[in-house]
Amino acid sequence: MGRGQTAGEGRDVLKIRQTRLRHVEALGWAVCATALVLGVAGLNSGNNILYLITGFLLAAVVVSGQVSRRSLRSLRLHVDLPTEVWAQEPTRVRLHVGNASRVWPLIHMELFVEWQGPLDRPENAYRRSAGYRLERALLLPGQRRKVHLMGAFPERGRYRLERVRVGSRGPFGWFYRWGWVEPRRAVVVYPRRWPGWETEAAAWVRRPVSVTRLHASASEDFYGLRAYQPGDPLHWVHWPSLARTGSLQVRQWALQREDPALWIVLDRRIEPAALERALSWVATGLWHLAVRKMPVLFWTQGWGPAAVRSRSVLHACLTYLALTQPTVQPLGAHVPPESAGFWVSARAYPPPSDRWHWVPVERLVPPETQGHGDRPPDA
Repeated sequence: MGRGQTAGEGRDVLKIRQTRLRHVEALGWAVCATALVLGVAGLNSGNNILYLITGFLLAAVVVSGQVSRRSLRSLRLHVDLPTEVWAQEPTRVRLHVGNASRVWPLIHMELFVEWQGPLDRPENAYRRSAGYRLERALLLPGQRRKVHLMGAFPERGRYRLERVRVGSRGPFGWFYRWGWVEPRRAVVVYPRRWPGWETEAAAWVRRPVSVTRLHASASEDFYGLRAYQPGDPLHWVHWPSLARTGSLQVRQWALQREDPALWIVLDRRIEPAALERALSWVATGLWHLAVRKMPVLFWTQGWGPAAVRSRSVLHACLTYLALTQPTVQPLGAHVPPESAGFWVSARAYPPPSDRWHWVPVERLVPPETQGHGDRPPDA
């Protein structure tokens, strides 16, 4: 195993390039003051023992600084970010830490993660949302370990991992020296979960809804071509039309009666404050229905209608909700008349029929600080 593969076994291993003395601890000031007093006393008295003790103290100060600097520069770091992050919920970031040195141990180590974001909103683009606790550890030469840092993001959006700070107080705890790495990696934070969503929507989730959707049966029931939509299987793609026209087309199969499906329609012609509540409600509904393997179709301005058939499509929908903003554009098309499900909008834009369960955003009460998402960001 090479030195560069100590942490994470070669997976985007990061190395500290520069270190800096942050501050002197109280014990360090005491040692320096003692060395100064003994040195002055030795000059006045000519006592060789005082000279010897002063030399030992000064040598210990130099050794402490060199060991701290060399041990930090021998650190190797790899960051594993979570794939599913919800706002105001505890999030775990895993760090693979390794000591590539064959001589110098890393003592009194501290790790701190700094985030920048949300990047998609100009008013918050330069706000740092650190909020991760410190983790102390001791790394012997050649040793590796995994460190889990817990924290919470205050709101939805795209956050960038600005840097990871690593600090050490050296072998004697006299001086605090720190270095940093800048992974420059991003994570998308989904809207906050809506507490009690299952209780509110339980009746409509169990309610049978007669809906038709596209399906490829075992027989040759080809109907035509249509534009590709997120969630369509790859084997439906009509490659000859892609080569001729340059646009992605999929085969459309004959409409057949199948299992009931629920639509979730979000009309984003909403005020920003109300939109946050609507996004929280819709994202929680999509997640609950997908986990229960229920057929669900999601539609909003600029997205869909998309059939949430797989985990990847679910995460794509949640990512869109995490980054979306209010709009003044209406929904691009009309829903099929036999469709039904949840219609989330302002009171000025009601659903097209009584088959829909209307969720006016004005009636959505902000979630209480209990259940999911009750942990505030760490200071």
